[in-house]
Amino acid sequence: MIDKNLLKILHFREEVLDTESIEKKYGVTLPPIFKAFYSVFKPYFRVEKYININSSEPISFTNLIYSSLNLDSYTYEHDEFAFESFKELEDLLTFPPSDKTYLKDLLFIANHGYWGGLMVGIGVDNYDKIYHNSNSKVVTFLANNIFELIQKMVVVQEEIDEPFIDTSKLYKKWGENFWRIKND
Repeated sequence: MIDKNLLKILHFREEVLDTESIEKKYGVTLPPIFKAFYSVFKPYFRVEKYININSSEPISFTNLIYSSLNLDSYTYEHDEFAFESFKELEDLLTFPPSDKTYLKDLLFIANHGYWGGLMVGIGVDNYDKIYHNSNSKVVTFLANNIFELIQKMVVVQEEIDEPFIDTSKLYKKWGENFWRIKND
């Protein structure tokens, strides 16, 4: 069972993704649970910002983190992966395979801020299992499948000290792809 707060963070696809045609195109067979996740959910998480426009209070920001610690409450500092989304299915299938033997039968599914990332097993012995690799030859087992990994994630909400911007003062000039702020 997945926590209902996690479901608020996941994006459902408008239509079920045709993973079979993508597998055929790239000549690969994806693990069944991983494929089920990608066929129903988009690979990125919904990030929610809440702004109180009646005051200059900081922004409240909601996101997912992964922590192997068992705490009563979490902050972003407990995040062990520092990744914001999984790769799009076709992007991860076109990612060049690693020539490292310790990464054999693993498919990178998410990068993080430094070298390495999250991987799914595509070999006989590791089918559907999720692993983490950082800047070393250590590959760490995390979960039996992608849904179990997501169940181990925690929804956190923190305030961000950003300058307050009155959104009613935002505007664009014709042809611009950025916002300006009106000066009174």
